[in-house]
Amino acid sequence: IPSQGGANLVMAAEATGQGNAGPERVSLTPAALLGCRQLALYFTGVDKLAVYRDVLEGRVTLPVGTILHQSLVPVSVWYSD
Repeated sequence: IPSQGGANLVMAAEATGQGNAGPERVSLTPAALLGCRQLALYFTGVDKLAVYRDVLEGRVTLPVGTILHQSLVPVSVWYSD
């Protein structure tokens, strides 16, 4: 879905990963996310917490790092084990 400025805001994303990665999904592009007033990141489980910490500290590069390492839009992080 293009925005008024022509940037794509939504894209189809093929599920990847080990084993059954789940269904295909629709993802918001960085342009769409950075156009928000505030972002909320919610995740569960100790494995995802470890990945979050690795991305935050720069040990790994993942798409979520685009959001975590920017200063335009406030990000609230919510975690539950």
